[in-house]
Amino acid sequence: MRERRRVLLMTGEKATYRDLVRDAVELHDDVITFSGPVSVEFLRGQNIWAIVSDRNGHILKDDVLDAVEGRAYNSHPSLLPFQRGWQPVFFSVWDNTPVGVSIHQIDTGLDTGRLVYQSEVQVNEFDRLDTLHFRCRLEILRGWAQVWPLIREGVLQPWVQNGAGSYHSRNEFEAIFPKLRDGWKTTVQEVRRLAEAKGT
Repeated sequence: MRERRRVLLMTGEKATYRDLVRDAVELHDDVITFSGPVSVEFLRGQNIWAIVSDRNGHILKDDVLDAVEGRAYNSHPSLLPFQRGWQPVFFSVWDNTPVGVSIHQIDTGLDTGRLVYQSEVQVNEFDRLDTLHFRCRLEILRGWAQVWPLIREGVLQPWVQNGAGSYHSRNEFEAIFPKLRDGWKTTVQEVRRLAEAKGT
């Protein structure tokens, strides 16, 4: 068995099910969970070998990425390069693009790094935004469990994102979402109907 290394899990303090991501990685390595910006000094002081980012609101600077020799990975609930940025599950529905999840290497761009995992999530006629979001979360957890052993063994072959994709901002989301009477319990069909009406 290979020696266990120290991995930094960067995630939001209020992120739901964040311990499940920790559990997937901790099967193989020791995990420190952290919310907030990190420095090179912190990484070196904690002897961090790699970074896992899951719903982390802090940008990783070049020196931080260099300190872990590029071993920094982020999960994102869309099929990148589509729906970079804010609330990707919502905008996958709004734009009527395939729904899915990605795990990618972190680079200096926003959700632009090379991919190590992707999986499409099929939408059914009964889905609401919240149920679809939950199913994407489960698929992300499955992705971490699948790829982390390969990441630590250095046998993954990352691939470049293909095409321009799309990006949405927080301002765009906040201009649309309050108009949904049922919020996250709005059906996928209703969201798509509203999006089509807006486009006409």
